Amino acid sequence: MPEPTIVDITAGGLLERGAGKSLQIAVVHRGRYDDWTLPKGHLENGETIEQAAIREVLEETGCRGEIVEIVQPGAYLVSDQPKIVVFYRMRLVHEGQFKPDDEVSGIEWMTPSEACSKLTYASDQRVVAEAYPD
Repeated sequence: MPEPTIVDITAGGLLERGAGKSLQIAVVHRGRYDDWTLPKGHLENGETIEQAAIREVLEETGCRGEIVEIVQPGAYLVSDQPKIVVFYRMRLVHEGQFKPDDEVSGIEWMTPSEACSKLTYASDQRVVAEAYPD
């Protein structure tokens, strides 16, 4: 009998500020990988997916968000193991001070179209494109 596939489930957010044509989302740069991605990460012991998404956005951007709605999850393979990221659109509640650390070296606010061009991974690009269709 084959080994069961273990799926790694993480949580993240499309943190929004502004509205309409001035809507921007937060995109983070990870220096360790030299990539641009969306704020996301693993659930901590006892956390719900929603709690993890809010915490990860706060930790990676310095900003507090409030969940607006769930969006299509991101899915990809890491070392041949499936990984699913449950993403939420989040309204900016408090724009705090970003502090670079070992994980995230920078943050940029950009339109969803700009984000799709900047994001390193196709799975992140697809999440943004589906959440903000033209």
